[in-house]
Amino acid sequence: RFTEARRLYRTVNKLQPYAPQGWLEYSKMEEECGRLHHCQKILHEGLQWCNFSESLLTKAIKHEERMGNLVAARALLGRLRHIHVDKAWRTILEGALLEARTGNVVVARKVFKYLMRNVPWYGPIYYEAARFEEKNEEFTRAISIVESGLSEIPRYGPLWFNAFRLHESMEWIQAINDLKTQNARKMPATTTGINGTKVGGSNKSSKVVKTNNVQILANTADVNVNNSENPDMELYYRFGIPTDVFPEVPEFIDLLNTRGALQRAMNCISKELVWKVHFEAAQVAERGGGPDWVSRARAAYVQSVLRCPNNLRWKVWLAGVRTELANADSKNKLTVDNAGVQKAQKLLNRALMDVPDKSRAQVLLECSRVEEYIGKIDKAREILAKARKETKHEWKVFLESVMLEVRCGNRDGALKEAKSALEIHSGTGRLWAILVQLTHAHGPDQQRLVFREALKQVPKSGEVWCEGARVHLHPLSPHFDLETASRYLEFAIQFTPQYGDSFVEALRFHLLRYDQATNFTMTDEDYKNCMEEKIDTRALEQRCVNADPNYGALWFHCKRGPFDTARQVLRTAKKLLIAELLKFRNVYKRAYLDQQAKTIKHTTSDTDEDINDDHKREDKQQQRTTPALVNAANAWIVDRLDDLPGADSNTVGDIDFSTGLCSVNWIRERVASLSLTEKRKILFGSDTIVP
Repeated sequence: RFTEARRLYRTVNKLQPYAPQGWLEYSKMEEECGRLHHCQKILHEGLQWCNFSESLLTKAIKHEERMGNLVAARALLGRLRHIHVDKAWRTILEGALLEARTGNVVVARKVFKYLMRNVPWYGPIYYEAARFEEKNEEFTRAISIVESGLSEIPRYGPLWFNAFRLHESMEWIQAINDLKTQNARKMPATTTGINGTKVGGSNKSSKVVKTNNVQILANTADVNVNNSENPDMELYYRFGIPTDVFPEVPEFIDLLNTRGALQRAMNCISKELVWKVHFEAAQVAERGGGPDWVSRARAAYVQSVLRCPNNLRWKVWLAGVRTELANADSKNKLTVDNAGVQKAQKLLNRALMDVPDKSRAQVLLECSRVEEYIGKIDKAREILAKARKETKHEWKVFLESVMLEVRCGNRDGALKEAKSALEIHSGTGRLWAILVQLTHAHGPDQQRLVFREALKQVPKSGEVWCEGARVHLHPLSPHFDLETASRYLEFAIQFTPQYGDSFVEALRFHLLRYDQATNFTMTDEDYKNCMEEKIDTRALEQRCVNADPNYGALWFHCKRGPFDTARQVLRTAKKLLIAELLKFRNVYKRAYLDQQAKTIKHTTSDTDEDINDDHKREDKQQQRTTPALVNAANAWIVDRLDDLPGADSNTVGDIDFSTGLCSVNWIRERVASLSLTEKRKILFGSDTIVP
């Protein structure tokens, strides 16, 4: 009944034109209906009556930005030039955020500085200014802003937690750079592999190195490229991933500045937040490592439990579970330490006792992951079955059931679980997205049918649109089409900007489009140099920084540290994508040429009146129908991979283009064969426990 609602809103605004709430609600309704120009008109009409309404101005500025009209947005801000800052600082803050989102660093920095000088008592200004500098990887500036804010508002919690993150990030960056310099002097012939494995050099002993805050046992001599015990060389052999993509990090660092900030916070922060400070102290101890990290982490968790509200204690127990598993992992790299697992299971039992009913699903998910971690897959399935019964309202339980089967390599079981989940949660985009992705094993035509059905149910799901783009980026699919993929990725980023995989796929599109624009005429070396140096992805990076994604399988794979910025994650993704695109360049080239041939043939057939109608139908049918991808040794696939080294019937099954990184797809279905550290990262790393 939108017509009636519009009539009533117009009546309200006619009776009370000086009340901004009527204009605001009317504009929101038109925006939700997709009538953006009507929304714009209503906001401007409302501002004629309510010239300096903060709510209307803020809404109008954001709406103009959304429509790409930055000049109009700045003009709205310009009307505040004669208003005293005490009455307009909230809208000015929105202006600073606008300039930050557009990448206008100099202006944004000046506006933040102006606000901090004139409104020093408002904590969020310091917080947003520090986050702005952090996103631009200006960590020294960010720390300076945070310290200035804490000197003015010492009890403001968000600034303290931002300070912990910034200090720890800076200390890790400094430690990595120092280690890189040290290694360059001592061992110039040795590099670090994708999991921290040292490859090359003359040392034939096993070394324990630490990468991305975890320890891995690495054999550095006599590497056999076909040996699955060395995942770095396995990934290089199959997917072209260089062995030095991820930098080596120190085995442990003291994090003295971070620990100092934690100690200062306990004396200043409000009492309700002290338990969170102890929680962070435990996490810092675990990430920093060292000979006594376990005792320090346990002591901090004890203090956190003692000060924590009763309804939140379960979070501390779950964090303790992960700490005990990390400790068990550090003691024995090859087999599970039973004593550590027993401690973790005791903490899980405490969490089940303390958790409120509405959060019970999260604890059951953790129980399932622990059982999977120690290799008890049937027990994990049993726990998830119980969770689906007890917490039927929670879609994450159903998604975890699907992902468990995927990690076990049971695609049929995963498909069955996904279909069962959608019978209950038909409006959940992530479940539809995983169903679309899993259906690729039954051929691209079937996958497109599922994608279209998903759009009927969840048309604004960014995850589903991203899967649709992947269908058209699949080089073995007859539907390979970069332009269509580009449109779908725009929808994906617009509807669900926090989904990081959409940005990784958009980056793949930019890299592929450059090669397509040159008709694949460059040599591999020139193409690699162009991808690394000449392709301009600054606009995509800025959109990613603004969105600040926080989930996605590819996103987490490229995010090697807990505090990696969006720019860092995209840089890592770019390295991995370049490696795989070079490895499979012939496959993408053939896909592009096939697409061009079909386009020419289709155009010719539409203009040639003498072609037999039966032949037309046959041509169109060939465009739509492709062999299924059920058999890994299918000749249809092998034919398109015949130019790849080692692409025989034994390796073709490992080349899965269902997402932008074949190496991630390969790892995802082989979790059981990974080291305990990497297995723990995959199982627990994507679900952070937030105090």
